[in-house]
Amino acid sequence: MKRLTPYASLLTFCLLLLSGCGQKAQPPSGNTVPQGIIPDQIIEGFSLMETENGKKQWVLTSPKASNYEKQKTVQIEGVKIDFYRVNEELYSTLTADRGTVNTTSNDMVAQGHVLVVSKDGAKLETNLLRWDNARQKIMSDDSVRITRGKTVMTGIGLESDPSLEHVVIKEKFKAHAVPEKKGNK
Repeated sequence: MKRLTPYASLLTFCLLLLSGCGQKAQPPSGNTVPQGIIPDQIIEGFSLMETENGKKQWVLTSPKASNYEKQKTVQIEGVKIDFYRVNEELYSTLTADRGTVNTTSNDMVAQGHVLVVSKDGAKLETNLLRWDNARQKIMSDDSVRITRGKTVMTGIGLESDPSLEHVVIKEKFKAHAVPEKKGNK
């Protein structure tokens, strides 16, 4: 993992410290910073880690992040989040074009080519996904596609754990098996 500069490390520490203070905030929408507002800091090589009892729960990395202190928001480009079990075993990874993190709650919205891949190979594809940090759930109101082995499930809206083991598709649920290609067993 790329090492942070002392300034970026200090800022990340402050963001983590702030995440435990204040009231529970709503997950950020896709665009919580008014257009034309200049960020307070721009961070290259951004990393944010959530821990519980000293064990990492997830690690978010991004090549570039823009911090907006007044809005309590960090906008990130090139989102990657690795989710970990209690024993710190990696169990799924989320990637997206961009995202917004609420620095009060560490809730997040991921947008653009959102992909979650679990350790067992299940894949979730959508265009917008929210992370509720307090509940440890991913949610979407957009169309979703989940592929698990030869089964493809589609629908509108979703709530799941990041491992994609407990998935609820809210509307227009469809499932079908992908036929094997000729010549494959």
